[in-house]
Amino acid sequence: MPDWMLRVSASSREVPIRPNFRRVTRSPDEWRARFFNDYPMLLGGPLLTLPGRGTRLKGHAEAIELLARLRADGVPARLLLLGVDENRRDRYGSEMRQLAREYGVQKFVAMSPSRGDVRDIFAVSDLVLQLSVRPESFGRVVAEALCQGRPVLGYDHGGVGELLRELYPAGCVPPRDLDAACERAKALLNDPPPVDSTRVPKISDLQRLTLSVYAELCNGSPIDAAFREVAGASQRT
Repeated sequence: MPDWMLRVSASSREVPIRPNFRRVTRSPDEWRARFFNDYPMLLGGPLLTLPGRGTRLKGHAEAIELLARLRADGVPARLLLLGVDENRRDRYGSEMRQLAREYGVQKFVAMSPSRGDVRDIFAVSDLVLQLSVRPESFGRVVAEALCQGRPVLGYDHGGVGELLRELYPAGCVPPRDLDAACERAKALLNDPPPVDSTRVPKISDLQRLTLSVYAELCNGSPIDAAFREVAGASQRT
């Protein structure tokens, strides 16, 4: 079954759809200085960022273990858990801090509340992580990071896996396989394959793709062919 679905109640039919990408620019120097002043522990090495609310489903514990493995292998990485600090999830945040202490990486982990400057944070990140332990239907984090040309490491399941296989296969690893994730992270930090931004559809292309969904429902025209046409149009412009 495809990972992203449009459900039509009249027929209970489901067809795959694709996310809305938007290009954004890198953060200015002023923002960068302010950000690292707030989180000085993130300076001095490659920055890994895992965005997601404070729940075990988002893979924060695996990100902390991944950081510990990288540092044990000589990679001076830092980790930002973006969105973990929430008033209603104080206990979970405390558990993650304790886990970081157990792994000996507490000095290299920052935990922040949800922020409105996620795109700026992605822009200064060396690697964006998506380690949700359950398949997600969309994979918005992957889309937003790739839009900025940032390498992404994520599990090959759900919408995350589909996006990575299609747009950045170098960042795709088997679910819950931290051995593979560690080796791939080292490779991506050392020499990341470039992200092909020409494959990011424009709004006008996405409008045509949306119309093709309805065409498929009415006439049976294939959605995958329509998506390939959209991707080709983006590459030609």
